[in-house]
Amino acid sequence: MVENGLLELGYDYVALDDCWSTTERDSNGHLQADTKKFPNGMKAVADFVHAHGMKFGLYTSVGDETCKGKRPGSYGHFEDDAKTLTSWGIDMIKMDHCGNKHNVTDQELYGNMSAALNHTDRPVLFSLCSWGLDNVWEWGANIAQMYRIQMDHLPFWKLSGKRSAGAGYGQGT
Repeated sequence: MVENGLLELGYDYVALDDCWSTTERDSNGHLQADTKKFPNGMKAVADFVHAHGMKFGLYTSVGDETCKGKRPGSYGHFEDDAKTLTSWGIDMIKMDHCGNKHNVTDQELYGNMSAALNHTDRPVLFSLCSWGLDNVWEWGANIAQMYRIQMDHLPFWKLSGKRSAGAGYGQGT
């Protein structure tokens, strides 16, 4: 990205989506990197990205599991995950909407991670992804710096009916 001039154009974040972690937390309940993919851990990756003048982001999910690969989500671990991720030097967290099997509002769930991040000593860009559910455009800016107002950008044109556009702000019903 640096060699191709993307940093000069303002592309300064490198963010890994789902499947960077193992499928289980460590014996202390902390998230951990998949050592087959990242043998030196996520702090080493963050240090590498920072050494090239860029910022580093990682993915987690608001529920018990992530969207792909059945990896641990942050539900019940917001404080610990915020401390773990920021101790690695993370500059951004994208929190997805998968694995929520609890009777808690999206606003409260994402608010828990936002508060946990605010208790760390590191500024972190917080991006919540609720796929445009629960009227996120009414409360998202109070919790995060970024929030998604519609479904993933997938080939929805292949789906029939109302599902083709997905939920979200400005989408037809």
